[in-house]
Amino acid sequence: MADVRSGLFLSDPLKIGDKIRSFSLKGVDGKSYSVHDFSTRKVLVIVFISNNSRYSQAYNSRLVGLQTNFEDKSVQVIAINSNDESYSPYDSYYSMVEYARKAGFNFPYLKDRDQKVATSFDAVCTPEAFVFDEERKLRYRGKIDDNWSNPKAVRVDYVTIAIKQILAGRHVTIQETTPLGDPINWTY
Repeated sequence: MADVRSGLFLSDPLKIGDKIRSFSLKGVDGKSYSVHDFSTRKVLVIVFISNNSRYSQAYNSRLVGLQTNFEDKSVQVIAINSNDESYSPYDSYYSMVEYARKAGFNFPYLKDRDQKVATSFDAVCTPEAFVFDEERKLRYRGKIDDNWSNPKAVRVDYVTIAIKQILAGRHVTIQETTPLGDPINWTY
């Protein structure tokens, strides 16, 4: 895998401790969502995913479980699809609507048509997770866990560890990992 932190897309990459970059995107439910819509949540987990990526597909049920397990703890999962739909028709907004229904998503699934959100986050692949604390400072970025292909073989669940440490008011011990997945399909 190429160096995913090369700065190719963004001269000011989102770093640990930086404040979230605001956005407003349309969800598969037809509503528009912004960072401010989740201001009462203690933790935001933003994951860039794709309908067409086998890596992303492997995490669908895990993301649903993450939202279910932490919803009563004021944690919100948000999935964003930034793939260029002219390159990947399976990632069109209309395909996303059906995909989210079939996957049983219990969190907002948003379309980043102009790819400005992925660019502002310096996201590079699907899936890639970003975990923000209550002040909306980035506390973790990278892969969701250490075994994309077999949930039963996961030894380190990076996102869950970060969430638990944030909720406990502790320092996040693993702040960054190299994401593993399919590259975002950029518009050139």
